[in-house]
Amino acid sequence: MNVKLSILGSDSIGNAIGKAFARYWFDVIFYDRDRTVLNALAAVGYQVSSNLADRVKRSNISFICVPPTVKR
Repeated sequence: MNVKLSILGSDSIGNAIGKAFARYWFDVIFYDRDRTVLNALAAVGYQVSSNLADRVKRSNISFICVPPTVKR
């Protein structure tokens, strides 16, 4: 069985984590709200999705890689 990982937030940190796991033959799919980030990843051959709920349901492990939200 191949472990399915979803990277939720695919900018700098998520991008690096996902690519590292992909090098070790994990099934990685990237999610981000920003379509330009997804288009850049898709252009170099990575799997991407713009459907958050579907990604979480279909993954064994999900990494949340978003900046913290701070209330002021």
